Amino acid sequence: MNLKRFFLHALDSFMHSNHGFIRIFLDNEVGRKWFLKKYLKNRPELFLSYYRQKPVSENCRSILILKTDAIGDYLLFRNYLEEISNHFRPIGYKVFLAGNLAWKDLALELDSCFLDGFFWLDRGGMNRKPDEKHQIQFLSEINEQTYYSLLYPNYSREWEAGDFLAGHIPCRNRFGFRGNLLNESQEQQEKGNNFYTHLHLADEGEKFEFLRNGEIVSFFLGSRSILPRPTLPHFKAKKNELRPLDNSYILIFPGASEASKCWPEENFVELIRLIADQNHLQIYLIGGKNEVELCKRIEEKCQGKAESLAGRTGLPELLEVISRAKFLISNDSAAIHMGAQCGVSSICIFRGNHFGRFLPYPETMAPNLKICTAELLGKHSQEIQSIPVSDVWKVVLEIDKVRQ
Repeated sequence: MNLKRFFLHALDSFMHSNHGFIRIFLDNEVGRKWFLKKYLKNRPELFLSYYRQKPVSENCRSILILKTDAIGDYLLFRNYLEEISNHFRPIGYKVFLAGNLAWKDLALELDSCFLDGFFWLDRGGMNRKPDEKHQIQFLSEINEQTYYSLLYPNYSREWEAGDFLAGHIPCRNRFGFRGNLLNESQEQQEKGNNFYTHLHLADEGEKFEFLRNGEIVSFFLGSRSILPRPTLPHFKAKKNELRPLDNSYILIFPGASEASKCWPEENFVELIRLIADQNHLQIYLIGGKNEVELCKRIEEKCQGKAESLAGRTGLPELLEVISRAKFLISNDSAAIHMGAQCGVSSICIFRGNHFGRFLPYPETMAPNLKICTAELLGKHSQEIQSIPVSDVWKVVLEIDKVRQ
């Protein structure tokens, strides 16, 4: 046992000063699997040190986009993937996307045609900070090759899922925002700044996220991006057990990524009763696995006025179901971005946080999206509970009148 420890200590010292030997293992598929599993697994600093110093050829022809945040953030960026692809692929570059495992299925459906490959970061199914294990696994997959340029487009940069990763991906150029301190400390941001070769000082003032993304893409490409609005296609998912649904239905998405974004379930029950008494259309409750219990409770309290479909759709299927709805009512969630970008009449019950950045959309971008928020009502509160059912009901009547 002592001999084994002595051998490993000697090997550690040797590897720290001879990264070329690490490359022999990591750049070989067979050696890579053995070396990572048997040796580097418990030596993350040695692993990371190698990638910080791994050389990149001037002839490298790969581009990497690092976009690992939530579903809604992806939906407000994904239209620029085509623009980036059209810029680089005709001149011989390959374009890769490093994304969040939570929206993998949707990205594969929508954006595979624009990209040469994907890498997926596991953040625990939500937007949590990835742990060291998942960071190392993510980097080991990405760093099988090197990159000419990396774009990390987040205005609110993160450390664990952003700057730290960018700093350990071998590339000749790294582009990013100077940004704000919403998701990382000043110390982390200053440390992260050192990783980038090109940092863009953003335009001042509040700006809608889609336009902010256009700003960084313009900086990255060296030419002005002029996409008019975020859009999603009306498409048929490869598998959808709910496809027999006709187009005469209303969707309600009562969940959200944070409890503070959720309108009380009792309010949804009251609203559903009002809609059912006024309208003959079928009402469906939708959501992911995290919303199954919530939707079931609301379904039971509504006594047959709404049916729960929660947990029965992945993201591609959810998009298809939303795109065929008469109208959608949702908290601030991925569903409301899907509805807005599909052109479906949508109502968002919104507590007003980061007002103007993610919601509401500029009217020209989503004229069918209506916002119910305490701020708009002049109550100067970000408590979603303060939005009464009567206010949402008024907007429902307005949409239903237009729809009819």
